[in-house]
Amino acid sequence: MYINGMAFLVTIDKQVRYRTIVHVKKQEQQEFFKCLDKVLRQYNSAGFTIQTIHADNQFRPLMDIVKDDLQVDMNYANPGDHVPEIERNNKT
Repeated sequence: MYINGMAFLVTIDKQVRYRTIVHVKKQEQQEFFKCLDKVLRQYNSAGFTIQTIHADNQFRPLMDIVKDDLQVDMNYANPGDHVPEIERNNKT
């Protein structure tokens, strides 16, 4: 999501509807990994284990490192589609 030209990583848990937003300083693979790692650490510290992440297809190249390093399964939206929960969240 972009606000005033700044990029943010937005997440929503489908079970408890917990939302997070993390500022993405640079749109690079390592920066996305750091932001997502920050979110996953919050869940882990609360006793939750994330098994699957639903993401837009545009993030596929960036998320391969997540699948490999954090043992999280990835489920990508179809090309041209977006994750509905995130899209609705961003609009409201």
